[in-house]
Amino acid sequence: MKRHAALLLFLAFLYAPWVLAEQRFPPPDFESGYSQPTLTFQEVHRPAREYLDAIFLVSAMGMVAWLLHYRRSRKGIFLIGIASLLYFGFYKEGCVCPIGAIQNVSLGLVGSDFVVPIAVMVVFLAPLVFALIWGRVFCGGVCPLGAIQDLFIFKPIRVPLWLEKPLGLLRYFYLGLAVYFAIAFQRFIICEYDPFVSLFRMT
Repeated sequence: MKRHAALLLFLAFLYAPWVLAEQRFPPPDFESGYSQPTLTFQEVHRPAREYLDAIFLVSAMGMVAWLLHYRRSRKGIFLIGIASLLYFGFYKEGCVCPIGAIQNVSLGLVGSDFVVPIAVMVVFLAPLVFALIWGRVFCGGVCPLGAIQDLFIFKPIRVPLWLEKPLGLLRYFYLGLAVYFAIAFQRFIICEYDPFVSLFRMT
């Protein structure tokens, strides 16, 4: 019994400095200017929204094809372009983009751990199918970038032929870079450096 008592006294003597040192630091004061941190939650991925965007895209291209080949209504195509600019551009911030989907498809073809969503495949393939049957209805009536050009074009400028051909080759070079960066580094440079995407996301 005396041995246990001696052991307890020794432990008390050993830990006394740490106990006294702890008392030197007062407990935190949560009453003077302290505010609780804001809780942040990761956004839940909802594939239904992606399918809805794909349906809107296909529907808009179908309406443009009908207006172009049957009604011959330039005004109707212009109004659909404005609606596409507001929805696919400023509301969706340029994310529903067949050109940007090229990067997803390229990465999905070579990356075994990257699965391309069905909605993205629809966004990628639908403009190609419509172009083969009814022409470039996406570029002419649904693309938000084309709508911006229609809104602000006042006097078309004709680029000299000697300059037009070299500039026309830059698009293939940029497309090759986009595919390479998507496969090699999983970076989507079309979305990163597109000036219109920056404009859409400013809002």
